[in-house]
Amino acid sequence: MNKPSPLSFILLASLLVLSCSGPKVHSLTCETLVDPLGIDNTSPHFSWKVAGDIDSACAYRIQVASSVSTLKSGKADLWDSGEVASSASVMVPYAGRTLNPSDECYWRVKVWGGDNSSGWSEPARFSVGKIDGLEGEYIGAFEGSGISPVFRNSFVARRGDEIFVHVNSLGYHELYINGGKVGESVLSPAVSQLDKRSLTMTYDISDYLVPGRNEIAVWAGKGWYTTRAFDAVYHGPLVKVQVERNGGQNRWETILITDKSWTAGDSGYRSPGNSTPWNFGGETIDARRFSSEEKNSVDVVTVSSIDETPMMCPPNVVKERVRAVSVTELDTSSVFVKDLGPETGRCWLVDMGKSVIGQVEYHFPKLPEGTRILSYYADNIRKDGILENDEFISSGNEQGDTFRNRFCFHAFRYAVVTGCEVAPSPEDVSVHVIGTDYKDASSFECSDPDINAIHDLIKYTLSVLTFSGYQVDCPHIERLGYGGDGNSSTVTTQTMYDLPSLYYNWLQAWGDVIGEDGSLPHTAPSPYSAGGGPYWCGFIIMAPYRTMMDYGDLRTAEKLYDKMKLWLGYVDRWSVDGLLKRWPDTPNRGWYLGDWIAPDGIDVTDPLSIDIINNCSLSQNLSALSEIALKLGYMEDSERFARRRDLLNVRIHNAFFNPSDTTYASRSELDMLYPMLVGAVPPELYDAVRRKMMQRSAEVYNDHIAEGLVGIPILAQWAVRDNQPDFVYRKLKQRDCPGYLYMLENGGTTTWEYWDGERSFIHNCFNGIGSWFYQALGGIVPTSPGYRTFRIDPQIPEGIEYAKVSQETPYGTIKICWNKSEAGIGYDITVPVGTTAEFIARSGKARLLNAGRHSFSSEDD
Repeated sequence: MNKPSPLSFILLASLLVLSCSGPKVHSLTCETLVDPLGIDNTSPHFSWKVAGDIDSACAYRIQVASSVSTLKSGKADLWDSGEVASSASVMVPYAGRTLNPSDECYWRVKVWGGDNSSGWSEPARFSVGKIDGLEGEYIGAFEGSGISPVFRNSFVARRGDEIFVHVNSLGYHELYINGGKVGESVLSPAVSQLDKRSLTMTYDISDYLVPGRNEIAVWAGKGWYTTRAFDAVYHGPLVKVQVERNGGQNRWETILITDKSWTAGDSGYRSPGNSTPWNFGGETIDARRFSSEEKNSVDVVTVSSIDETPMMCPPNVVKERVRAVSVTELDTSSVFVKDLGPETGRCWLVDMGKSVIGQVEYHFPKLPEGTRILSYYADNIRKDGILENDEFISSGNEQGDTFRNRFCFHAFRYAVVTGCEVAPSPEDVSVHVIGTDYKDASSFECSDPDINAIHDLIKYTLSVLTFSGYQVDCPHIERLGYGGDGNSSTVTTQTMYDLPSLYYNWLQAWGDVIGEDGSLPHTAPSPYSAGGGPYWCGFIIMAPYRTMMDYGDLRTAEKLYDKMKLWLGYVDRWSVDGLLKRWPDTPNRGWYLGDWIAPDGIDVTDPLSIDIINNCSLSQNLSALSEIALKLGYMEDSERFARRRDLLNVRIHNAFFNPSDTTYASRSELDMLYPMLVGAVPPELYDAVRRKMMQRSAEVYNDHIAEGLVGIPILAQWAVRDNQPDFVYRKLKQRDCPGYLYMLENGGTTTWEYWDGERSFIHNCFNGIGSWFYQALGGIVPTSPGYRTFRIDPQIPEGIEYAKVSQETPYGTIKICWNKSEAGIGYDITVPVGTTAEFIARSGKARLLNAGRHSFSSEDD
C-alpha cells in the first residue's frame, strides 16, 4: 500500500483552505452613510457587512484614529474596541475618546468567524460637523429681484493643506473653488423646516486647491426659502460659510467666514416662482449674463430662532441623463397652443418618452441676441397639464447657447417649446434626472409580464418621488412630504431602496413641526396648511418603527420617542369614550380624512368609515410604539401601549360591528380589512368576516381594487399576513378602471393620483401595493430589526409559474427563487452572513436556514 507523500497533504490542505473562504468585511458605513463629512453628533454608529463561507461572525474589533497613517500603523489614538465577542455588525456605537466638532476620523474593522479572521477592512472616513453652528454671518444680495447670486471671496492655501468648507444655506447652493464645481451634488441641501432648522454641508476642497490665493464662490438660489412658504426674513437666498484648515492632529483653524468682505454677482439666472402649489415656477436664464464678473456689495442678514445642524443624508445627484424621444410641431387646435394664447407662434411638442424629474437642458443653434424662448412642462397632454415654464434668452454667440436648470427642477413627460422657428432636435433636449444618492436594493421578476409591469411601474414611480431627503406626493403640483402618502408607501420604499438616512432627515422635520400641545400637521416640512387625517399624523410613529425593522436603525425612534407620546396625548384629548373623533382644523392642518381617493362607488366621506379607519390606524400606532418602547428598554411603556391597543380593539369592534351581516362600519372593503389586520375582530368571528369581505369583493366590486391611498397598503399587509395571494392577484389582473394595468394601458409611466387619471399623472397615492411583490411572492418578512431574523414564506397564486426576488438588507442580500414543475416546487434561497431565516414550505412545515445558499424542493418536506 502506497502512503501519501507530505506534498499531497500540503496540496489537500491548500484545496481545503481555498474551498472554505474565510470572512471578508465590506460596505462600511458610519451613521448609515459612506464616508460622511460633518455628521450631527459625537457618538456615531458603525455598520459593515460580512461575506464568506461562515454562518456568522463571532467577534469584531474596531479601530478609530485621527489619520490614515496612524490607523494603518495600528495606533488607534481615538478608540480601539479590542476583540469583542459579538456577532453585531449593524449600528454598533462608538465608545472611544470624546470627539469634538470638526474632528476628522478614520476607522476600520476586522471580524472573526470560527478560527478565521477577516483581516482589517479598508479604512473608512467620517468627520464631526459644526454641531454648534457656523462662525460668520448670513449674506444675501439683490433682495427681491429673484436673481440667483454668486458670492465670492478668496483665501491663501499652502501646498499640501487640508481644508474643509462648511456651507449653511437658506435656499439652494453650489460650491466652486477656482472656477471648478466641488462635488456632484445638485439642489443642495436637503429639505428642512426652514423657519426652525437649516442644514449645513461639509466639503473637503483639498484636491481643488493651488498654492497661493484661491477663489471661493457660492452660487445660490432661493428654492423653498420664500415669504410664502417659510416666512423668510429676506427676499432671496442666504448663505453662511466657514472655511477651516487642519493644522494637524485635528487642530482646525478658521481662515475665512462670510461677512461684508464678500462680493456678489448676477449669474444670469432668476427664479420667479414662490414655492407654493401650482406656482413653483421655473427659471429665467439669460445667456448674455453668463460671463458677468461684476462685484456688488452683499447684505448681512440676521436670522434668529433657526437651528443650524449638519445634513445627515446624501445630497441630490444626477442619476442618469434622459434624451427626448421625439419633437413634433403642434397645430393651432392643440389644447396647449390655445392655452398659451394666440400670439404664441410655432410650438414644438417634446416627448421624453416617460415621466421624469430633473433639470432640463436645451441646446439651441445661433439665434439673434435677446431671442426669448419659452419651454412649458406638462405631465399629460390635456389642457390642465401645464404647470411650470422656463424662459431662455439667447446670447447671439456663433456656437449657439446651452441652457440648463440650476436651482429648480421639473417633473413632466412633455414640454412645449415656443419662440424658435426651427424645431429643436431630440438629441439637443435632455433631462438630468435627479435624486438623493441612495442605492437600489431590490429586484423582482416572475412569469407573469403583467405583474412585472406593475412592479416596475411602482418602483420607477418611487424613484421619481423620493429626493431631497424626503418623499413627496407629487413633484410638480405640491411637492409636500405628506404623512399619509409616506405611511402608505414606507414599507414598499424601504423594501425597494436603501435609504435609512433619507428617512432620518425627513423624520427630523416631523420632530420640528409638532406643536407644544402635541398637534401635528399633515406634512413635514410644513410650509403651509395641507389636508389629511390621523393616518397622516401617525407617520411620526410608523416611519420610525419601519426604519427600525427594515434597517435596524433606532436613531429616529429614540429621538422622537417623547414626541410620539406627546402626539398620543393630543389624540386622547379628542377621544370620546375611548375612540378618536374629529379634531379641529388648525392654521397648518385641514380636513379629517379616513381613506382618500378611493375608486368610484366608495364613499370616503362616510362618518362611520372615517371613524373606524382612524381608530384602526391608532391601533396600529399603539402596536408599533409598544415594540419601539420594548427595543428602547421602556418595558412599562411597552406593556401600557399594548394594553391600550387591546382595549381600543375591543371598542372598535363594539362600536362598528354590524352583526346583521357580519360587516363593519360602512361595509366597504377597507372597513373590514383594517379591523382584521389590527386584531379588532374577535377570533370566533374572524373567518366569517373574512368570507363576507371576499364575497362582497367579488359581488360588489367585481374583484377590482376597492381602496384608496390608505387602503392599498392595508390590503397588501392583510393579504400577506392572511396568506391570500389569489385575492390580490385577481385584483391586479383587472385591465379596466380601477387598476394598475388600466394606468399602463392608457400611457401611464408613473402611477396616477386618481384611478381614472384625473389631475396628476405622477403621484404617490397607490404605491403601497409594492411590498406585496416581495412579502407575498417572495415571502420575505423581517421578524427582528434589520432582518437579523426573517421569514421566507412564498405565497404562490394560481397563474404564476416562477418568481425571482432579491432584497438587500443591512446584513447582505436575501435571494429567493422558486419554480413550479411537474415534480413540485423548487426553491433556491440565499441567506446573508449573520442572519437566520425561517422557511415555511407549502405544507406548513418550517425549517431554519443559516447563512449560505440552500436548494430543495417541495418533495423534501
